[in-house]
Amino acid sequence: QPVSIGQAEAGLEGACEFSYSEDPYSIYLVIHACEKVTDIQVYTCSLGDEQMEADALIYEKQLLEKNEIMVIRVNFPGDFTTYEVRLTDAAGMTRCYLVSVSGRNGAIAVATVATE
Repeated sequence: QPVSIGQAEAGLEGACEFSYSEDPYSIYLVIHACEKVTDIQVYTCSLGDEQMEADALIYEKQLLEKNEIMVIRVNFPGDFTTYEVRLTDAAGMTRCYLVSVSGRNGAIAVATVATE
């Protein structure tokens, strides 16, 4: 995968470059570039007819070089709260990831979404 996405470790809060929520229970997500990626976009999602669909663009960044990180602060107030991370990998392919919180253990869950 061109990136890894997960909950930011303690101490990375100071590297936060975007905060979508000031809720004290919000989560810091870290996106780590495993290769050079461009056109990084973060969307809120809503439930469509069959699956979660990108709704509103909340943040975008032009470039992450290999091994760079991006830290953002988001909130997961409900069971279906999901964010989509969309980017272009080094080969020029669009990649999409749905990010949510597991109802079983509260861990960040990331699912790859097929793109056309």
